[in-house]
Amino acid sequence: MSSAKKSWKDVKPVLSGFSSTQLLGLVQDLYRLNAENASFMHSRFLSGGMQIRTISTLT
Repeated sequence: MSSAKKSWKDVKPVLSGFSSTQLLGLVQDLYRLNAENASFMHSRFLSGGMQIRTISTLT
């Protein structure tokens, strides 16, 4: 891709080709990247997901 602005529409097709193992590896990398990501995942997946509203524009 050139210097054009990248968006979710550019990333989504790449992720669509990932296997479950590759997706889990990516999520693990993001989790380990910083405390904010880890906190987001704790809230989203371990607290019933009610604390963080789903971002419907991603789908």
